[in-house]
Amino acid sequence: MPATGKAFKCLTFAKVQHTVLPYDQAQGPKKLQVQTLFDRIAGRYDRLNEMLSFRLHRHWRRQLVAALEPRSPQDILDLATGTGDVAFELLRLNPQQVIGIDLSAAMLAVANRKAQKHPKAQLVRFLQADSERLPFEDNMFDAVTVAFGIRNFEHLHQAFAESLRVLRPQGCFAILEFSLPPRQPMKSLFHAYLRLICPLLGGCVSGHWQAYWYLYQSIAAFPQPEVLRNQLEKVGFRQVTWQRLFPGICTLLLAYK
Repeated sequence: MPATGKAFKCLTFAKVQHTVLPYDQAQGPKKLQVQTLFDRIAGRYDRLNEMLSFRLHRHWRRQLVAALEPRSPQDILDLATGTGDVAFELLRLNPQQVIGIDLSAAMLAVANRKAQKHPKAQLVRFLQADSERLPFEDNMFDAVTVAFGIRNFEHLHQAFAESLRVLRPQGCFAILEFSLPPRQPMKSLFHAYLRLICPLLGGCVSGHWQAYWYLYQSIAAFPQPEVLRNQLEKVGFRQVTWQRLFPGICTLLLAYK
């Protein structure tokens, strides 16, 4: 890639970390704004996910879990767990434990209500914690996952470094995230959907249109997979691979300690 291309992508990486905010600069740092945003929409978050993704998010979660299945992880940490859907999906791997963490107390309250009805509830627990300052010992988990959450981190480098720290040797870090499709016409169609349809529908249902305008902005500005690979390798991950999932608007990255 030409040097100018690399410089542009590095600039894009910096931009999403420092300027793409749910609200405005006066509302405080990104971490606090993200917490406030998800506290406000927690009660309708799952319903909107189903509607806006056309239920494709279920298929993507299953692919994340399938990628981890050959490794049979026993202790799993799910970052930015939200209402717990990925954490519950990970129970299909028959682990000893799954811990889900999130900044939003309201999202975790929904996750805990779900856990009360789950047949394997004793294997999962939810904690309010910061993915950039994990309250766990070194080398504690066989796998760390994050689905549709890394765009919301304030300092990606710190979150990646913390994930590496708590992973055991040969442990896997699995990232599921939206990404702009590389080819037309899907790229333009997805861009238009995020910019026009998501804020309209999300705002009508949740009452907080800012949350879904932020969704568009954060996806549009977020680094492409090859840039994320470089960031992961800088903190010490190895064998970083990725694949675009159908219909090209979501990417699954795997990295190893």
